[in-house]
Amino acid sequence: MRNLATPAITTLSCFKCQKHIFQDGDQDTSMFKEYTEIDILTKELDKKKVNAENNRYERKYKNLKGEWHRLNNKLNPRLDEFCKSHKIQQFLPTINKYNCLSVDFESLKRRAFELVNSGLVQKLVSGDIKSIFKSKADQDNFGTQAKLKHFVYFERNKKQIMPGYYGPKGFEAIGHAALRQFNHDEYNDSEVKKSTSFRHHDFLTIIVIPEIACRIIAEDQGVSLEDAAKIMIETYEIGSLLNPFDFTADFEEN
Repeated sequence: MRNLATPAITTLSCFKCQKHIFQDGDQDTSMFKEYTEIDILTKELDKKKVNAENNRYERKYKNLKGEWHRLNNKLNPRLDEFCKSHKIQQFLPTINKYNCLSVDFESLKRRAFELVNSGLVQKLVSGDIKSIFKSKADQDNFGTQAKLKHFVYFERNKKQIMPGYYGPKGFEAIGHAALRQFNHDEYNDSEVKKSTSFRHHDFLTIIVIPEIACRIIAEDQGVSLEDAAKIMIETYEIGSLLNPFDFTADFEEN
């Protein structure tokens, strides 16, 4: 019989994302052992924090606070790695299905530049290529306040805009390639600009980069553009997990 003082394993959640991560029978796994060790450290950290706060006006406060911070700095990387590890386990079937662990960013950069140099950006701007991402954005932005709508659209539709398993790091790499041929003045004089409210950076962020990413993923997986767009959505969280980048979308014109 289980000790009633011990919480049921089904109540145990990740320290960071709060998702339930264990099932009965997982007690002997290495991840559960890591969870137990982190749990002990977390409780020790809480005690040190309380002890420091209770002695705020004592001479030893500085030393107590230092102990708390040192343990906190030791614990945080383990929390991050633990959260990443259990998420990888969760997504492992999809990761293996699309070979997400074999992403080559040098190849991604080269292929993005090749697409840009082939005239893809100019064709998107001229309207010679009708992007599925533009059609979706036009529909979803209808009636939204002009100054906010593209930011709101990005926030609501990150899964279909970000380049799937290439993640934020891939988004930045593709954007760097696209900017080589995405002239600000040419875009402002284009028919696309006249027929929509997309600003230069809006069009880059929610049309050009996803279109390039979609074509690369279609080539990766040997599928149509429509199916590649679905893969981008399906692997969005995997890309964010495996290939993060310190990126904050900036929708203001430079």
